[in-house]
Amino acid sequence: MSELYEDKEVGLKLAKEDGIPAGLEDLRYYIDPTKTECLNVQNEGEYFDFLDKKSIQLVSDCDEQIILGIGFNQNVMVRWN
Repeated sequence: MSELYEDKEVGLKLAKEDGIPAGLEDLRYYIDPTKTECLNVQNEGEYFDFLDKKSIQLVSDCDEQIILGIGFNQNVMVRWN
């Protein structure tokens, strides 16, 4: 278990090593690439780089919106802030 600190800007207790709020976990490990798609992305390879944290942004090929379909290999609860 990693040490926690309070991030005043985010308003949550975060793990020092990864910045994930206490009690939550990174869902990237549960993503099933065969059930995942990204529509209207400029370069298809960017999407998987984005999921692997090798890229920090996705660029649309036609407008400012990116449409994501993310499939998981088990049931997950997604919290959106």
